[in-house]
Amino acid sequence: MKAGQKLLLKALLALMALLLPVCAQADSLVIAGPLDPARARAYTAEHPDTTITCTGEYFFSAAQLISAMLFGETDFDIMVLWSANQDTDSLMDKHYCAPLDGSEALGKAVAAMYPAVSAAVTRDGHLWALPLSVSWTGMACDEAAFARAGLPVPRSWADIAALINGWPDQPDEVRDAWQVAELVEDYPRWFLLRMTESYVRYLQLTGAPLRFDTPVYRELMVLQSTLTDALNNDPTALELPALLSGGLDVAELPERIPLPLTIDGTEVWSGALYLAFINPYSPHRDAALDFLTWLSAHPSETAARQLYPAFTEPLEAPDYAARLAEWEAAGAALSDALAACPPEERRARQEALDAHLLTRPALEARRYLISPAQVSAWHDIMARMPLPGPSLLDLNEDLFTTLQFRYLDGELSLEGYVREMDSMGRTIEAEQGE
Repeated sequence: MKAGQKLLLKALLALMALLLPVCAQADSLVIAGPLDPARARAYTAEHPDTTITCTGEYFFSAAQLISAMLFGETDFDIMVLWSANQDTDSLMDKHYCAPLDGSEALGKAVAAMYPAVSAAVTRDGHLWALPLSVSWTGMACDEAAFARAGLPVPRSWADIAALINGWPDQPDEVRDAWQVAELVEDYPRWFLLRMTESYVRYLQLTGAPLRFDTPVYRELMVLQSTLTDALNNDPTALELPALLSGGLDVAELPERIPLPLTIDGTEVWSGALYLAFINPYSPHRDAALDFLTWLSAHPSETAARQLYPAFTEPLEAPDYAARLAEWEAAGAALSDALAACPPEERRARQEALDAHLLTRPALEARRYLISPAQVSAWHDIMARMPLPGPSLLDLNEDLFTTLQFRYLDGELSLEGYVREMDSMGRTIEAEQGE
């Protein structure tokens, strides 16, 4: 090799050394929103040429997010959003996210999800986001607890009001064992907030406009006005297990199952998704798509059972086999000791063995992280659960909450509250339609 060629080769090698960090930077991803960092670590362990930074940055409105992207005020490549409080539909409809059509494997994974889930992220034949998990956002209940208390499971807000108002008259053994609803210090206030959320979802599901001066809402408000405050601020009750709660995930089933309450003959269901979007202005869209494709092929054990009808197997606790082996070994030792003991020790040895055998149900109760009954219950739920996205109340919650608190604090009469809520709904609906 001539001297000139050697010099040229050295120069090329030096240039490549300078460019290598730049190439590596092309596979550096920034993820905003609530993504488990363990997912990123698992990916980079398999793809060491990629670095992933999870910032936790979150935007509380689609308009704020779009503005930040347009003006370069954020540098994320992937954003994870919760569809219950973000207008994710507008991101997809207005193409403020990159389509994911470049990954056939990702498209097949989403197509295998429950129809309502895949439909939520598909527009005009294009895929715009990867669903990461799904949850129920409405009321939940413990049906077994209702049965033990000798109470019917409520099916409407009238039933909820009757449960609250009748609670002081329940027997001591019921009131000492449960509280009505989880983490509630003011029942009239809780009822108003949750009932209004449910009513707005009812309007959304039935396609009705955002109106509050209606016979249906007035009837619900009359129920609210009858509520006793006798259950308020009871510090002992707050420590008891609750018959009712708000929201749940698959890991809580079947003890707490979704409770779709009926409003004017319509059963109100309420679900939401965590969705992963790619920033359309990201310079690393290919690397981001590769990561989402990997995520779709490696769902968490819980997410797989939430999203895919094909995942029907229960999830056993990882330490169950070891705990069962220890229990069996302890039982065998007790049996051997019983067989070998002198007559005067036999009663004590038998009692010890009997006590040990009685612990088996407790061991089995902790066998599953997701039990067969839980999987079955969740699949039944997902076959019926709509995922329509946030309502106008979800997107403007503070405005409505201010009016609700004014009513609860006595600043507004029931008539004045209904009138102002209706006016607020009309205004927001008009602004949303612009």
